[in-house]
Amino acid sequence: MTNHPFDLRSFWPPAAHKKKLACVTMARNEEFFLEMMVRHYLAADDDVDFYIIDHASTVPVQDFLKATFPELRSGRINVIRIPDIPFDDDYKAVSLSNLGSMVTRSHEVVIVSDADELVFTEGGNLVQTCLSHASDIIAPLGFEVVQNTSIEGCYDLSLSAFEQRTCGFFKSSQTKPVVWKAPTMASAGLHKALHPFEITSEILTLHMRLADVDEATKRIEERKTSVFSENQTKRNYGTYWAAPTDVRLRIFDTLQNKELSPFVTTRDKFFNEVRSSVHKNPLGFYQPNLHIVSEMCVR
Repeated sequence: MTNHPFDLRSFWPPAAHKKKLACVTMARNEEFFLEMMVRHYLAADDDVDFYIIDHASTVPVQDFLKATFPELRSGRINVIRIPDIPFDDDYKAVSLSNLGSMVTRSHEVVIVSDADELVFTEGGNLVQTCLSHASDIIAPLGFEVVQNTSIEGCYDLSLSAFEQRTCGFFKSSQTKPVVWKAPTMASAGLHKALHPFEITSEILTLHMRLADVDEATKRIEERKTSVFSENQTKRNYGTYWAAPTDVRLRIFDTLQNKELSPFVTTRDKFFNEVRSSVHKNPLGFYQPNLHIVSEMCVR
């Protein structure tokens, strides 16, 4: 155990009997991704609980999810609504770390991630796969899902990601320590963790922000109106949100007529590279090299 003044493992006693799975996130006007997230984890385990910080969404998250999933009994979706304060990645990381650490004491597996990130395992039970790994903190390989607009239509929320999307690339900045079986503290962007973590290729984190070009466009335009905290501005966090829309969407054009590498070969090469890059940074957080990107590949 790491000896650290912010080591949350000393604060939260575990429950005598734990539930299986919980998902912890923060969202602002993310109806598309929140519905995608809830459907994804309900398919993985029908007894999953959700803990969501609602950053002053125009349509309150509680109202949206109750209307979309009326079958979920009270207590399954738990929302904390905060005021319309300036966005700050450090604040978000601390908030999710505290909430996620608390929830690890009542659930065996807790996923602490952004709403557009789906933890996925193929051919096995997600909870059991996570529990089969000895590490308390797990970083699934990060895979950026990209709609191939020449052959793939609008994203259907009733289907799983790999039923309708075949292309993308692996990215170390999305290979985040998002699976928690014990408390920890994450840094801004959830890229780093206070405790050592295991990177595994058996589990993926699917980053879905580019899974549908229309939704990606709407989100880019929405985020251009974001108000950042002074801390956020000084550290240049999130400055890419203000980039021109056509620049942000250029990836959809570059995918066309591009020769794509095989998924498995690309995954294995990326896994070896990113796993060997994990280190402890000067602030005491564990992280991979955040600038490793694979070739575009196809499943």
